[in-house]
Amino acid sequence: MRTTLAELRKLLDEELVSDRSSLPISRRFYVQDGETPDLLWHYTSAEGLLGIVSGGNFRATDVFFFNDLSEVHYALGLIENALPEVRSALDPGPATQVLDRVIGLIGAFRQSPEFPYRMHTVCFCEEPDLLSQWRGYGALGGGFALGFSLKAMLEYIRGTELAVSRVWYDPVDQSQLVRETVACACKTLLRVSAKVEHRRDIRDLARQAGSYAFQILCQLAVALKSPAFREEREWRVVDYVPMDRAVSFVVRRGIVVPYIPLSLPLWALQRVQIGPTLEPHSALRSVKEVLRGHCLDHVTVDFSAIPLRG
Repeated sequence: MRTTLAELRKLLDEELVSDRSSLPISRRFYVQDGETPDLLWHYTSAEGLLGIVSGGNFRATDVFFFNDLSEVHYALGLIENALPEVRSALDPGPATQVLDRVIGLIGAFRQSPEFPYRMHTVCFCEEPDLLSQWRGYGALGGGFALGFSLKAMLEYIRGTELAVSRVWYDPVDQSQLVRETVACACKTLLRVSAKVEHRRDIRDLARQAGSYAFQILCQLAVALKSPAFREEREWRVVDYVPMDRAVSFVVRRGIVVPYIPLSLPLWALQRVQIGPTLEPHSALRSVKEVLRGHCLDHVTVDFSAIPLRG
């Protein structure tokens, strides 16, 4: 009995999101193979500290409104440069049709960047006392780093639409993630195409597989960053938001920035690091009062080792 195109499309969808396809590549990218830190640190201002402790809500910023927009273009450029190399290693056929679809979508996207959905993120670092971060959040004193248990956060987001990702800085690792994602999408198509009788159906399925690979690459773009920022050892909690979902706005450095409130468990908060300040004793007392008022007495409070020059 002949398999219809609609049945093949459904089968391909199921295969693409299964453990046999390209999604496990992004799972490896998200679920952190290898060593992971006990705590991840979120740098914030005094206002941010109060907002998080009082409600457990973070402001997850649209990736196109990060302080350094060049990182989005860096990731897209890296992806675009890696794809022709992947294509040149393939024999003409369904796999190259997938690559042609991805290359076309990436090229169009570079001309007019618009992700298939909004990507909002909350940023964390492995390091609790970085001068570069204090300059951004507490140049005049008043900055804080909140230390959250990574294990607790991963348990909390399991089964949700959120993802936790390490940021990748090594160009070799970055290129490998791109190549593996596309290669697995191609292999999935080839596995499904064994059931295809008509060439035009293969072309249709290749476009479908290419569009899927493009979406995975857009997800990867959130965590591919220039090696110049390696010191940050950054991680991100990412929420993929439909384009028609309402967002909130805040003004930063004279720019209106879209964000969504993102809840993370306060029971995962383990430590608070007070940034460089001219009034350490007042800061310590006030932070402990805030924590006590929200039943967070278990949280340890420390000081930055970096002096603030008044």
